[in-house]
Amino acid sequence: MVAVLYRYELMETLPPDAITMSCGIMGWQKREGHWHPVVIAAPFSKDREAVIHLAQRCTALQLDPRDLMDELIAFQTGEDQTT
Repeated sequence: MVAVLYRYELMETLPPDAITMSCGIMGWQKREGHWHPVVIAAPFSKDREAVIHLAQRCTALQLDPRDLMDELIAFQTGEDQTT
């Protein structure tokens, strides 16, 4: 069984004067048995389901937080970096 060191989750915010939520990603790292936040991708999309899918994919791949920016660029340009 592969140890889970990283997990990525949906992060939602409602900007001032906005009608809909904006979605970003928060990344966590497990150290000494506890989860610690290690990266935040500011809200970059209003497509909640797509961001959830991206976070789940990053978790499944155990993406290093240093590589998250590449995944976000691929997400924004419609490319799939992780396959």
